[in-house]
Amino acid sequence: MVATSAIIAQALNGLSQMMLLVLIASGLTIIFGLMDILNFAHGSFYMLGAYIGLSTYLLTEQFFLAIVVAFILVGALGGLLEYTTLRPLYGRDPVDHLLITFGFLLVLDQSAHFIWGADLKSMPTPDLLDFSLQLGMLSYPAYRIFIFLFGLAFVGGMFLLIQRSNMGLIIRAGTHNTETVRSLGINLPRAFTMTFAFGAGIAGVSGVIAAPVVGLSPTMGVSIIIDAFIVVVIGGLGSFRGSIVAAFIIAEVRALGALFFPGFTSILVLLALVVTLVIKPEGLFPTSITEA
Repeated sequence: MVATSAIIAQALNGLSQMMLLVLIASGLTIIFGLMDILNFAHGSFYMLGAYIGLSTYLLTEQFFLAIVVAFILVGALGGLLEYTTLRPLYGRDPVDHLLITFGFLLVLDQSAHFIWGADLKSMPTPDLLDFSLQLGMLSYPAYRIFIFLFGLAFVGGMFLLIQRSNMGLIIRAGTHNTETVRSLGINLPRAFTMTFAFGAGIAGVSGVIAAPVVGLSPTMGVSIIIDAFIVVVIGGLGSFRGSIVAAFIIAEVRALGALFFPGFTSILVLLALVVTLVIKPEGLFPTSITEA
C-alpha cells in the first residue's frame, strides 16, 4: 500500500512540473495564438536556455543572473531567426512555417551537441534554495516550491503584459485584422518579431528553472515539447487559460501515474489526449488567447 506522504509528495511534484509545462506551453500558445505559427523549435529554445543557464551559473554562481542571461540570449536568437527566416514566409502555406521551425530544431540541437557535448550534465541547486521544508510529516525540497511560485508569478505577469499593455493590444489587434493595424502606421512585423523573441525567451527561462531537477542533454527538449504540444491541444489551440488547466492534468497524471502505474505514465497521458479529442475535439477551452 502506498503511503500517504508519498502520494502528497508526488502531487506536489506534479504542481512544480505543471508550472514548467505552463511556462513552455504558454510560449507556444503566445506564438501560435498571436502569429498562427506552430513552433517545432520551442523545445530547442528550452534546451538552449538550460545550457546557457548552466554555463552562466558555473561562471558567476549567480542563479538569478543565469535566468536573465538565458531570457535575453535565447530571446534574441528567437527574434533573429524570426526576422531572417520566418518573416519572408508570412502569408504563405502554414506548412512552410512547420518546416522552417523543424529545421531550427535540427540546427539548434546539433549546435548544442557541438558546443556542450552529448554527455548528460547536471546543474546544482542554488545554495539559497538548497534545503527542505517540513510540511507536516513530509520533508519537501524548497526548490520545487520555488519552481511553483516562480512559474505562478511569471505566468501572471505575462498574462497582464498581453492583456493590459499597448504592445499586447497591438499584437492582438494585428492577429484579427492585419490591414487595419498597418493602416494605423503600426509596424506589425516588428511586433511579431518581438512576440516570437518573447516566446523563445520564456522557453529559455523554463530551461534554467528546470535544469537543477532534470539532466541536461542536447535532446532534452524533445520529451518536454511533446508534453507541451499535448497540453496546447488539450487546452485548446491558442487558449492561455486552457494551457494552465491542461498542464495541471498532464503533470498530475505523470506524477501520480508514476506512483500507482509505473511504466504506463506515457500511455495515461496519451489516453488523456485521446479522451479529450473524442469528447471535445477543439480542446477544453476553445477560445483564442485574446479571449482567455
